[in-house]
Amino acid sequence: MFRKKNLATFNVSPKAAEKIKSVSRHPKFPTLPSGKISSGKVVSVQKVTASGKSILHLVKAHSLFLGFILVLLVGMIVGAIAAKNADENLLSQLDFLFASNFKARLNQPAGNTFVASLASSFLFLFVIFLSGCSLWGCLSIPLVTFFRGFGLGILTGYLYYSYGWHGFLFHLLVVLPGMFLSSIGIAYGGEKSMRLSLRLLTAQRKENTGISINFKQYFFYMGKACMIITSAALLDMICTACFSGLFQL
Repeated sequence: MFRKKNLATFNVSPKAAEKIKSVSRHPKFPTLPSGKISSGKVVSVQKVTASGKSILHLVKAHSLFLGFILVLLVGMIVGAIAAKNADENLLSQLDFLFASNFKARLNQPAGNTFVASLASSFLFLFVIFLSGCSLWGCLSIPLVTFFRGFGLGILTGYLYYSYGWHGFLFHLLVVLPGMFLSSIGIAYGGEKSMRLSLRLLTAQRKENTGISINFKQYFFYMGKACMIITSAALLDMICTACFSGLFQL
């Protein structure tokens, strides 16, 4: 009965009564502004989901390019294992294919290093280019790419096995930057050549004249690959000029 009585019966002023009501109705726990935390969580979850989808979509879109990178890596691993039985005579014989004569870098002019590196990469890219214009290029392009990685792996393994940490540092500072960029160019060219070869093979099997072959675009793609390997040769020359003098191999 006491709780049900009106506050006005106790001669309390209206302002005091409003204060008492506000205090009595104050919730046990403070209320948080609606939507701030929940919406933040939703936005963060959406960002993570969107980023995951974009990465997955990017991998699917460039799966063939990543496949050629994997072929190069496998070839390098096999070549590094085979390098246990390699010697300097073998490296000098393979120099025109892989620019593997690393001792020549220590004495020859920087321009010779640029020409040797560019010629080595261009030779493989030219074979890949011709293979892309044939029906059976889809079989030869992975083999050419693997052989490229195999030769680079022989040079890498020989430096490690023969010179230890000095060979490792020499490879890291002098050889690896240009090798990495040239491998990207070879993989890029292999991807575009493989797509064209598969397209030609599909058109031949189905005898479908509706399949368009854009050779102009193909030449444009291979031109980009040439720009990449040229940049790799330039980087190879710069690294050789800057760091080769630090080593006595």
